[in-house]
Amino acid sequence: MYLNRVDLSASAFVKEKLFDPYSIKTGLFKAFPGAERSFLYRLRTPEKGFVNLLVLSQSKPVTTPWGVWKTVEILEGFFQHKGKYSFEVRCNPTVTKAVYNKDGTRKKQGCKKPLAKKEVQEWFEARQSGWGFKMETGDFQFEGKQRCFKRREQRHITNDAYVVKGILEIEDVPQFMKTVQKGIGDAKAFGFGLFLLNPIN
Repeated sequence: MYLNRVDLSASAFVKEKLFDPYSIKTGLFKAFPGAERSFLYRLRTPEKGFVNLLVLSQSKPVTTPWGVWKTVEILEGFFQHKGKYSFEVRCNPTVTKAVYNKDGTRKKQGCKKPLAKKEVQEWFEARQSGWGFKMETGDFQFEGKQRCFKRREQRHITNDAYVVKGILEIEDVPQFMKTVQKGIGDAKAFGFGLFLLNPIN
């Protein structure tokens, strides 16, 4: 897998019409084309007048549609650090509720509902073993509601954004690598689910 950092000035960000997460996702498909999305991203504003995107991809970009790109390969050895890792992940936790037809039969596809703030930590902790790690400490903060316009469907969607920071220990390297590649939570196409990791010596 590859980590790409894309730096743009705020004016270039506007010029390229990267108005919302849907626009960013559409632009990234130019760098990583395919029938299915093969990347996660996180938008950041490190300093006034500048923005950057951190993009985790399964391959190198075939083109760089905008900004200045720096790409590094993440090898398996990064996940074999004998110590622990500090981490940060911006996620959209949801739960799927059953939906029924008028005749009482259950629809194949349920309805995704956002979690209450008090439920997010429980949601995270209940899944960590399946994700391949154990969290030692964690801080859960509600960042706000993210709104974007899906042009293909001509409708607005709103997602709750939570930022989780803490310290974790990897218990299952192959499983954790799959988790990092896939991301966690819902709305991963719109800037959610990407783990930021730093080994602790």
